[in-house]
Formats: sequence, structure tokens, C-alpha cells
Amino acid sequence: MSNAKSKEREKIIKAALQRYSEGMSTEEEREILIESMKRYREEAKKRGRGIPYNALILRYFVDNPQTFSQVAARLLCTRRTVFKYLVSGYYFLAPHIFGIDGIYLVAPDDKPEEHDKQRRNYANTKQLLENYRTLRSYIQGNNIDVGPETRNHLEILEGSDGFTLSDDKLSFEMIKQHQQRTKIILDYIDNAVLEYRSSCERAGTEDAQRRYRIFMAYFLDKEALPIDQIMEREHVKQRTVYRDIKKAIGKLACRIYTPRQHDQEKRGGEEDGVLSNCRI
Repeated sequence: MSNAKSKEREKIIKAALQRYSEGMSTEEEREILIESMKRYREEAKKRGRGIPYNALILRYFVDNPQTFSQVAARLLCTRRTVFKYLVSGYYFLAPHIFGIDGIYLVAPDDKPEEHDKQRRNYANTKQLLENYRTLRSYIQGNNIDVGPETRNHLEILEGSDGFTLSDDKLSFEMIKQHQQRTKIILDYIDNAVLEYRSSCERAGTEDAQRRYRIFMAYFLDKEALPIDQIMEREHVKQRTVYRDIKKAIGKLACRIYTPRQHDQEKRGGEEDGVLSNCRI
């Protein structure tokens, strides 16, 4: 393989791994990476390439991805050596991704607007959930009439006064500027949460149901539970709590920013077969 081709593949793999660690992979891309890493792990065992594999795991695949310094400490090496291990890892992983199946990940410069949009939607959903209790308190006790004509999805995302839930940075001052708007947005989030709960119930797995409980305790229940109490209640480690929170945010982002008329499976369900336009 030419050096230019090798560099191109390294760039693509590195960007895909970064999306995975940030929870921004599509379902398809996520499955490709996981299966490719499984094949690479078997090869690493046979050929003694465990250290580059471990560097990739620590940097991109653990529940709380490690910094370069943390990876260096775990592998008992310098930061400079960590970079070398990661480059080797990209190289050894490449054949398992670009193999006979013809799998090709999205290049980092291909459709950057789509990646930016997904990243923004995730960040905005996280902000909305973090401010949910404050916004709910803001309208508590007020009898706010929300007519059916104002519940339209497009009116929420593209307000006539310039407000939009798709802004690069959400303006909570504009959200609170009109109590009716606040109520509409909260109702919209509530509906998305109800759909998410239903998908967790349909999934029928303990992981899905635990993820929903953790999500509610952290963001939406009347009394917020700190992380240590969630860990104690659910009998899980801190990294599991953070992983579940991150994944639940991705599920809600799909529901909030995907038009209502789309099929349920396109809106971040917990069931198997989630389509690739929903980021995990």
C-alpha cells in the first residue's frame, strides 16, 4: 500500500475512533469499529501486538476515555511513545476495517456539516436536560395555554423571532422570554422522554431499563440524585453511570431533532436495528 493511501486511511480511522469516543458514531459505524476491534484483538494475541491494541482501547473505547498522560501511566511509557502506539494501532486496525468486505468509514472531511449538526444536536440536548428542572420551576404554578397550532415541530425548532433549538449555542434567555415557549419546549422534551421510556420497555433488557432509571434520576426526577447515590442504588460503577447518561442523551437528541413524522426506529430507540442517522 502506498504511503499516501496509508495516511489517508489513518486519518479516516482516527476521526471515526474520535467520533466513537464522543458518542457521535452512527450505529453502522459503531458496529464496524467494534467488530473490527474484535478481529484486531485476536490478531494482537497471536502476533504480540497487544500494546498498540491496549492504547486504542484506553484512548477511545473505555467508558471514560483516557488522556495521553493517563494512557502513558497505564502502559508505563512516555506520552511520545503513546502517540507511536496509537499510530501503530491505526495501522494494524486498518486491514480489519478496509478488508475484503469493502467496508469504508466516513472520511473526516466528508459531509462535515452533517457531523457538526449531530455534535450540535447532542450538545444542545445535554444543555436542555441540564436546565430542565430550572425551566420547569420557572413555569411552575402558572396556567399556560398552549394551543395546538404552537405545538408544531417546526415552530419549536425555527421560531419566528429568530430563536431555534438548532442554534450553535442555545439561548436560555430567549427560552424563558416567553413562558409559553418554555412550556412548549418542556412538553416537547416530555413527549420525547415518554417515547424513550417505551423503547426501553420494549427492549426488555436490564441495561436499557437501568439506563432509563439513571437518566431520570440525573436529569428529570423531582429530586436529583448525585452520582454516588445513583451508583449505590443501581449497584454499578461510576463509569457505567456516565456511560449510560451519555448514551441516553444521544437517544433523546435523535428524538428531539428528528422530525416527528419519521418512523420510531429512526428516532433513537433502544431496540436492536436503530438506523444510522441516530448518533449513539
